[in-house]
Amino acid sequence: MRKLIALAIFALQSSISFGAGAAEPSSKKITFVCEYGVAKSVIAEKYFNKLAKEQGLKYTAVSRGVTSKAELQPATAVGLKEDGMDTSAFVPENLSEEDGETSERVVLIGVEQVPGFLNKEKIVAWEGVPSVSKSYVAVREDMIARIKQLIAELPK
Repeated sequence: MRKLIALAIFALQSSISFGAGAAEPSSKKITFVCEYGVAKSVIAEKYFNKLAKEQGLKYTAVSRGVTSKAELQPATAVGLKEDGMDTSAFVPENLSEEDGETSERVVLIGVEQVPGFLNKEKIVAWEGVPSVSKSYVAVREDMIARIKQLIAELPK
């Protein structure tokens, strides 16, 4: 019995000390940025994370604004809710230098003035994305197509 207990303790200690090394590597960050951070970038974040998870990719997206507004644009909130996406914990944030440094890619969606602190090699510019207030569905479909292309180009 003592040998069994000692063996169990050894196994537990081994799993604790070696478990940290066996953990999955942390995911790489993709930052989506639109002017106000409450519409297109949020849709892109939600759908990127959904598609990346479905494909087992080690990437996580966040959304940012150049000059964030206080809350989600109404058409975005309604559209994402109808699509089954949870936005209850969403808090708009401005793009920061840290985002630029820690992101694998920074996707600028219709952003006219590129912040000077961004590494130009990380920037992907998406122009011509439809207006969310005119058609959430058109934006969603446009974003999904662009996200699939982005995913195909990311290092695995």
